[in-house]
Amino acid sequence: MSDGRNKGFTMIQFCTRCLKIGIISDTASNCTVGGCEQTCTDLKDGGYVCHSIRGFRISPNNPKICNDIDECAEFTHNCSQLCTNLNGTHACSCREGFVAEINGVCRLEQGAITLIYSDSPEIRAFNLTSHTAKYVIKGDNIESLDYEPVSGIVYWTDSYGKTIKRSYLPGSPERANVTMGYAQNLDIESHAKPTGMAVDWAGLNLYWSETDRTGNKPRGSILVSTLDGRYRHSIITTGLEVPTSVVVDPDHGYMFWIDIGSIPKIETSWMDGSKRRILVSDAISQPTGLSIDFTMEHTIYWVDVKLNKIEMMREDGTRRTLVAYGNYLKHPLSLDVFESSIYWVTRDSGEIYSMDKFGRGVPVKLPGEFANPSSIKVYCMQTSGTTPAV
Repeated sequence: MSDGRNKGFTMIQFCTRCLKIGIISDTASNCTVGGCEQTCTDLKDGGYVCHSIRGFRISPNNPKICNDIDECAEFTHNCSQLCTNLNGTHACSCREGFVAEINGVCRLEQGAITLIYSDSPEIRAFNLTSHTAKYVIKGDNIESLDYEPVSGIVYWTDSYGKTIKRSYLPGSPERANVTMGYAQNLDIESHAKPTGMAVDWAGLNLYWSETDRTGNKPRGSILVSTLDGRYRHSIITTGLEVPTSVVVDPDHGYMFWIDIGSIPKIETSWMDGSKRRILVSDAISQPTGLSIDFTMEHTIYWVDVKLNKIEMMREDGTRRTLVAYGNYLKHPLSLDVFESSIYWVTRDSGEIYSMDKFGRGVPVKLPGEFANPSSIKVYCMQTSGTTPAV
């Protein structure tokens, strides 16, 4: 029986399936007296079977009744931002600052969209409108990055110096006339190698993961400090081996991270490290990148570089859905999500690709020359105000 997952609808309940679950009536010979709520089919040997039309499914409690399918709750819609369930269907809408296009796609109403990515010892910016790239920050061995949207300050992990650095992003509100940024060391050197990086723009805190390989077994941890590096302390220190990515959701107070140690998994906790639990531990091999789609009900996306997969789920771990799978992804290393697209960098070819965030269509390679991109973020500053869209 088709569950209609691709379109979010159950079209029909087939007779062979209906017989197994006992929907066939022995008391009526045809649909005239059948009492089906929507549609009905007579059977050659007597009796009848009820069907549901698009947007409904047969009730498990009464085979004559059809229940509405809530595409929004079941995560079977293709709305890039807001989904509203209706009787037999659903409607898509956009958040403030975005306008609706066809097929549930929301586009930024005003402003420029820029991809910020690490490329060997530098941070570059790629303008998605003009398709031009430029060097914006000089760094050293940049592994991961994030930014504080209001000030436009970019933070990154320096894997060689085992520290964290920051710089204003040229062209940001605080540095509109600056063409090149320069690194400031936050002086939080450690024996462990910093890996993932996330900025809490609400609490103005910095979260990062690191791995200490000085012993027989790697030991991972997650730490937090203020944005200037003060008041540093660990919040996750046990049961963690090789963390590769960390993201935070200040709106909901959650933190998420990946561990690719002996038991690969995706975990979550409150932002203080409490209420920790595992979200994903099956059918993953080497997940390396996480991202949160804040405009689409805080959906979690991740990439698995070994399995060549991009997947998504709700923040509570439910409704896990395969977005894309195959060699054409070229081993995605990290990703970010904005509007109706996902962007990722490839491990082997050193390229940047984009694709519809529901997996529709084919990946599109962004133009330009890339040396060795390893981390990517979408930066957007709306021209209608000073608050960036995140």
